[in-house]
Parts: sequence; C-alpha cells; structure tokens
Amino acid sequence: MGSRLLFLTLLFFPMTGFTALDAGQIVNHADRIINKPGGYEYLIEMEVMKKEKTEANYTIQSFFMEGNNRMLLVFIKPSRMRDQAILRNQENQWIYFPELKRTMKISSRQQLVGSDFSYGDVLNLNLIDDYDAKIVSENVKEQGYPCYQIELTAKRPTALYDKVEYLIRKNNYAPMKREFYTKSGNKLKELTFFDHDAQGMPRQWKMSSLLMPGNITLMSIKETKKRPDLSNNYFTLEALHRR
Repeated sequence: MGSRLLFLTLLFFPMTGFTALDAGQIVNHADRIINKPGGYEYLIEMEVMKKEKTEANYTIQSFFMEGNNRMLLVFIKPSRMRDQAILRNQENQWIYFPELKRTMKISSRQQLVGSDFSYGDVLNLNLIDDYDAKIVSENVKEQGYPCYQIELTAKRPTALYDKVEYLIRKNNYAPMKREFYTKSGNKLKELTFFDHDAQGMPRQWKMSSLLMPGNITLMSIKETKKRPDLSNNYFTLEALHRR
C-alpha cells in the first residue's frame, strides 16, 4: 500500500518539492543579469510622463557593487538637482542634498522624484531575497519570446510588494516583465523591459501606473562601464559628504 501511494503521488504531483526551488533559480538567474557581478557604473536617462505628456527629464549616474547591497545614484541633470544623491548601504537608504550638506533617511516605498518608480524599484534589484517563488506557467509569450511565468509572494514585511508576477525569457533568463500587486490582487503597476543586449541586460525600462492611467516613466541605460575600483568605502554617508 505504501509503495502504491508513493507511485500515485509521483504520478499526479511530479513537481512537488521541486517547483519552488526551480523557480527560485530562474529568478536568481534573471536577477544576476541586472545585478551584474563586480562593480559597475551606468549612465541613465529618465523621462517622467503624466497623462502621456513629458513632465520631467533626468540624467543619473548609477554606481553599484555585486550583491545589490550597495548602490549610489547621482543626479547630473537638471542643473537644480546636480550632485543630489541617493545611497543604499545594506538595508538603509538615504537622500543627500549637496547645497545643505545634509542627508535624510528614505523609505523604499517613496516615489523616485515623482516618477512611477519607487526608490525600492531602483535600489533593490535582487527579488529572490524578499520573495518566495513558484512557476505558474512555462507557456507564456512576451514580445514574441517564450517565457516562464513566475509568481513571487512576499516572505518578509520589508518586501516592497505583496505579490509580483514575473515573466522571464526561457532561452537566456532575460527579465521581460514584472507586474506588481496588492495582497487583495489589485494590480498597481507594471514594468516592461526592452532592448536587451547580448547578455540579456535590458537597456529600456518602462514603468506604467495602473492607478493613474497615462502615467509612464521610461528609464534608458545609455552607457555601461566596469568599475573594479569601487569598494565598500564608496557607499557610505562619509563619502557622500566628501563629494
């Protein structure tokens, strides 16, 4: 009887005990494409659109180190915000105002300069740290590519969203789309990735608000540079005040 029960269990539930692990590995591969090993510097242009009309443009330098625990964003344009900076060090985040030489702690849920991105959307790119993952489907297409559909459920209260639906390309684990939901199932916004390079890194990020239709933020990665010289000392409050 025991062996028959085991056979029936394997027959009808062949993925039990393995789906979550496999889903976690897939998400980790996608995370690693965006959060590259080593130190990097990006030049980013961001366009904020309200009701499909451009409201603001920003140029930002982004510095980060492997592991997503440390990141620095420095505004270049507009001129009124030049050298204003946003720092993440481990679980803490601050905004720095150069004209005042002062820093202020910020929440990952706050909007990034009035855009549809929150601070956490940009500063916390390693989703698998905050969510449990399971495969919902392997037969979904996005932009013509077969994708895994992964459901991410928050496993700790610091997670930015209660649930995320994540589409990841099957052939190279490139991130394709994320949809963000409340616990009750209401969709808040969606992030679509375009213009992937040979390694699967998306150069165009489009965040669309479902609460405010017509509100869109486009983020474009214009330049990428390896920065092996970056160290932990670069991502401190003391370093901000020396800028």
